[in-house]
Amino acid sequence: MIGSSLLILYGMVSALGAVANLIQGTVKSAVGYIYLFLLCHIVLVVITVYDLCTPLNFIWFIIGFLACLTSRWLNGTFVFGRNNWFHYFIVALLFALAYFLT
Repeated sequence: MIGSSLLILYGMVSALGAVANLIQGTVKSAVGYIYLFLLCHIVLVVITVYDLCTPLNFIWFIIGFLACLTSRWLNGTFVFGRNNWFHYFIVALLFALAYFLT
């Protein structure tokens, strides 16, 4: 339950950040990557909420993790022009913590 709450919180905060970037309009050239980022994190929230109701296979956890890391990498590379390894470390740590608390 605590792990699921962490994933839902992470997904919602990331989705809200993507929406804020879209509303500000600061990234007009790479809007598609922002939408991909938004979609991946909304799907993560949906998968996590569904997992609370009906236990899912571990492969869904791995798919959500890889989708979030990939969309975060694409977002950093093509939208902001830089990547920070610390972001990936934090995301991996959060998913590991959520896995062990589930």
